[in-house]
Amino acid sequence: MKAQFCRLLVCIPICAVLSLVGCASLSLPAGVALPFGDIEQEIVASFSDDGVHFPLVINDEVIEELEALSRSPYSIKKWLSRSQRYVPMMRGVFREYGVPEELVYVAIIESGFDADAVSVKDAGGPWQFIPSTARKMGMRIDEWVDERKDYEKSTMYAAKYLRYFYNTFDDWHLALAGYNCGGAPIRSAIKACGNVGLWEMGRQGRLSFQAGGYVPRIIAMIVIMENPEDFGYAVPDDVQPLTYDKVYVPGGLSLSFMAEVLEVKTSALERLNPELLKGMTPPDVELYELKVPVGSKPVYLKNFTDAYSGREESLERAGERMQGRPDDFM
Repeated sequence: MKAQFCRLLVCIPICAVLSLVGCASLSLPAGVALPFGDIEQEIVASFSDDGVHFPLVINDEVIEELEALSRSPYSIKKWLSRSQRYVPMMRGVFREYGVPEELVYVAIIESGFDADAVSVKDAGGPWQFIPSTARKMGMRIDEWVDERKDYEKSTMYAAKYLRYFYNTFDDWHLALAGYNCGGAPIRSAIKACGNVGLWEMGRQGRLSFQAGGYVPRIIAMIVIMENPEDFGYAVPDDVQPLTYDKVYVPGGLSLSFMAEVLEVKTSALERLNPELLKGMTPPDVELYELKVPVGSKPVYLKNFTDAYSGREESLERAGERMQGRPDDFM
């Protein structure tokens, strides 16, 4: 019966799921528990995008996180505003890599969508990769560039990392736990008690407190961010999604110089390229793909000949790149 009920809930909006389990109001006053029932009666729903399903389990652990989040309305409003800027781009990347789109909200738990966030373990960027993991995955981190700060590239690597753990464990909950604490603790838990799923592993004490609490926190965040009005939050309508064009420029050029070429403010380029640590393209590459404000690409194409006077080879290569984006040039 429970399995049949769960299947009936697939693709039903989470607000309807909450109503089905007896919650007349979805607002969460501080200290008030929602009447979902006990931990043994989990309610499961799924979002579905192009055949990719993420199971949203509503149980005592998730309810506890919902109640905790209800005590931080200022933070929720801030994250909701930032989500309007970054989530549209991130959803597109996750869709491309076959990762449930709702998992873009992992970036809130990790960093609050902050490219400059750094943890005590030196994890950095919106997706909080530690340097060793980032380099292993192919990200550049040095004195010139920290690709963990690049919203698009770091999201691509986050999607790959989540997909890797899902391919390993065949379970999105365990994939999230793996993203948080690495694969070794998950493998140890499976070895100790079998592949019984994250929730049972937690009840048996086979997962650390950190790993065990991470997934319900993310689920709670997904529930709120996907249904903000149901929780009393207005969706901001004055935040523009992150969009940009891309141009290929020689290495070793300052963003202030490029701002003159593009006829834009230097600060606009700095916001779009937070991975450039010294305000210039790295000098050890012939060409660098620079993100520029939408609409400024034609200005660049018009001005770059004069701007690159004396750089004939770089000019020729940049012109070739502008004709199309090679697969090997990220």
